[in-house]
Amino acid sequence: MSLPTCGDPPMRTMVGFLVLDRLSDSERSTVEFHLDSCQSCRTERDAADRVVAALSLLTPEDARALIDEFAVDPAAAPSTAVMTDHLFTAPGAEPAVPTQATAAPSPAVTPDGRRPRRSPAVDRAEDRKPHGADRHRSPRVAVGFLPPRPTTGPLSRGPHTHRSRRSRRTVRAALAAIGMAIVIGAGFLFVPTDSIRHPAPSPVVAVASTQDVLSGIQLTAVIYGGEEGARVRLTVTGLGIYTPCQLFAVTTGDVELALGELTGGDDIAQYVGIVTIPVDRLRSFSVRQLDGTVVVEADVVHGSPSASRDPAPE
Repeated sequence: MSLPTCGDPPMRTMVGFLVLDRLSDSERSTVEFHLDSCQSCRTERDAADRVVAALSLLTPEDARALIDEFAVDPAAAPSTAVMTDHLFTAPGAEPAVPTQATAAPSPAVTPDGRRPRRSPAVDRAEDRKPHGADRHRSPRVAVGFLPPRPTTGPLSRGPHTHRSRRSRRTVRAALAAIGMAIVIGAGFLFVPTDSIRHPAPSPVVAVASTQDVLSGIQLTAVIYGGEEGARVRLTVTGLGIYTPCQLFAVTTGDVELALGELTGGDDIAQYVGIVTIPVDRLRSFSVRQLDGTVVVEADVVHGSPSASRDPAPE
């Protein structure tokens, strides 16, 4: 299987289908092999991961309401027919004008004054036409001259033929999540990648997200409410040479609470734990080197993107 050029719409489509789990085993292995050596496409994948992960914070009712608000009905989309033939014209409607690919009618008389010779099959077809029919209409293009359907790829027959149908609802919900992010802030989109297949406990009571302009290191925190305390899930990407690092929670009274140590590299570093201090006293989270130098720090934004959501069982 050959892949398109990095950054092209087809390549982005393949990465999107990988995130939505809509690729076959062979396509998945090919795309993942490409991602191992392409930083640009890995960035595209991580961005798509965060959008899909944001859907785990929505209730089914919220998702349906957002789809009604932001999504586009496919039935209202314009038709994309490749070729029109008068056999497929609705009864009573005017036949479509033949395209340039339609063969031109043969001349009635040749330059030397003689009528061209026709085959018996053409004569029999002319005799079967109803009385008054247009005998000079250009013959329609035979179906056999259409280009063959590819044997591989999104347009092939088989299990991938209905891929767009199966993923249409998921894509609509992703568009709805983007609309929700515009309302409540961009930090809503930055959710840990592993929550795509394992939704985090709810309700979400606070979030924090930032990215250092110079180093590109990104810190994301999602805080969930609970009877035993605030459950925190932090994700740090792009630590690289700054590892190992320590993770701290800072309160409104400038009290610092050491949460743990992170080791990064090229992969995403994560921390999950319980913060014993009240959630409303959390001011920020920071990643620091072992000598105390702050690598990146994100302020906490209190408030749930889905306040009416009931806590999910553990």
